[in-house]
Amino acid sequence: MKKIGVNALLILGSLFVAALIAEAGLRIIGFTYPFYYTYDPDLGSTLRPGAEGLYQKEGKAYVIINSDGLRDIEHTVKKPANTYRIAILGDSYAEGLQVDIKKLFWKVLENKLQGCRITKEQKVEVINFGVSGFGTARELLMLRKKVWKYQPDLVILAFLTGNDISDNSKELNRIDYIPYFNLNEKGELVLDKDYLESESYKRRERLLTKIIYSIGNDVRLLQLLNSVRHAWQQRASKNKKKVRSGEVVPENKLYFPPREEVWKKAWAVTEALLLQLNKEVMEKNTEFLLVTLSSGPQTQPNKPLREEYMKKKKIKPNDLFYPDNRIKDFAQGHDLDVLTLAPLLAEISEKNNIYMHGFSNTKMGAGHWNENGHRYAGELIAQHLCKRKN
Repeated sequence: MKKIGVNALLILGSLFVAALIAEAGLRIIGFTYPFYYTYDPDLGSTLRPGAEGLYQKEGKAYVIINSDGLRDIEHTVKKPANTYRIAILGDSYAEGLQVDIKKLFWKVLENKLQGCRITKEQKVEVINFGVSGFGTARELLMLRKKVWKYQPDLVILAFLTGNDISDNSKELNRIDYIPYFNLNEKGELVLDKDYLESESYKRRERLLTKIIYSIGNDVRLLQLLNSVRHAWQQRASKNKKKVRSGEVVPENKLYFPPREEVWKKAWAVTEALLLQLNKEVMEKNTEFLLVTLSSGPQTQPNKPLREEYMKKKKIKPNDLFYPDNRIKDFAQGHDLDVLTLAPLLAEISEKNNIYMHGFSNTKMGAGHWNENGHRYAGELIAQHLCKRKN
């Protein structure tokens, strides 16, 4: 019996030493895969306060999450005197892990608006509430939970037509541990709380899971295991024809008028969410701007490659901007201020032969905005706002 105990201690000791060696080795080679996210029962996964590290999966940037769980610098909750505050709601494009914070579109916007008539000679301060994976439903909940305490003068919704419509549908998004909205018989939005009963939600609420995530940002071995888990999940998603790269949606039904009931429902819920967001912003005597973003294929500067993509996906020439134009028409029909970036960015891309999407360590023309995309987006939003107030 004593010998068994000694052997067990030797095995545990060996495993501990091996773990220490592996941890040291990972630090020496510079491996990092920080735990940027944590679970929030009201919002689903969100950014973890205080997390930081080098992000280099797509692009390269040192990312710091502030004390309120925002990919941003620290901001006082109370709005400083003589300050014009802008709140940005969005997903991974606003979060912008791929690019240095100073070059993100909302930072470009902040700089370009200084002295613009919209600010009334006030200092401009932009606060970023973007979180990867968020759709309009969770952005509405973010507005309610975190945004209003900062007293913004303007709320900008950065809407990604590439996946926000499907992200607002449980059937299309296929993630069961986050909140969604449904429409009741009267056409009213109702929060679906079934996610609180899912096994995925309960697993994320367990103490062990919370401990792992709390120390994950400091332990490289855990980061390695998490990167393997994430890679496996991505592979599984691709097998289900679900790619969350910021541009591809299930069965490629995005670029066509919806015929299937699930897509009709997704569009209806999305449009209701846009109206609700605008309503709640207006009730606070705050301004609202809806900005639709772009996907890689829409801004592909090489026309033959763009046409090849459209032919492969059976997209008609006028339908590459179908979701953007539909959102624009809907917004204008309901007196929502809207800026449609994709056609404008596409024109700049082709004229200057530059990519708005993609990085040297991934694929040019695909994925998230690079520095070009953020720069021109920020400038175009600033131009729109300044013109609006002239």
